[in-house]
Amino acid sequence: MDCKLPYLYSKSEKMAKNLFLLFTLDENRFAVTTDLITEIIPLVSLIEVPKTEPYVCGLFNYRGLTIPVIDMVTLLYNKTHHKKICTRILIVSIEHDECTTRVGLIAEKVHKTEVFATEDIVEHALSQKSGPYLGRTIKDKKGEIQIIDIKKLLPDEVKCTAIARD
Repeated sequence: MDCKLPYLYSKSEKMAKNLFLLFTLDENRFAVTTDLITEIIPLVSLIEVPKTEPYVCGLFNYRGLTIPVIDMVTLLYNKTHHKKICTRILIVSIEHDECTTRVGLIAEKVHKTEVFATEDIVEHALSQKSGPYLGRTIKDKKGEIQIIDIKKLLPDEVKCTAIARD
């Protein structure tokens, strides 16, 4: 029985890397792997922080931690997100410099998770100098879905913030 445990672990780890959360940003379809997502919550009231970058919506208390919330629409498109019933905050945990940083990411029309086969995930042909967080896509019945690499999406000042460290 002990011999099967590494196989089962590697199989579930592989499945986690192919399990994606699908959502919309400014009417474009995106996906993120679920491995960094701790929780998905509805929009909550945020404490505004003056003189921060435009993509920082504010702070809120998440289970005793004060964490920053980033508007992905503003970060990617320089627009403000639409407050809809299906707009959510994705709580993500990122390992950085031997600590865990928790950040909230606002995503619109968060609607489902889906497992995609490895052969459905393809590399971009475009140069990614301006957007290194984009680089892979998924093809489904409705067309292309851009995959966002959360670790590459967040600016260094967000990853390194002392506010959100455990």
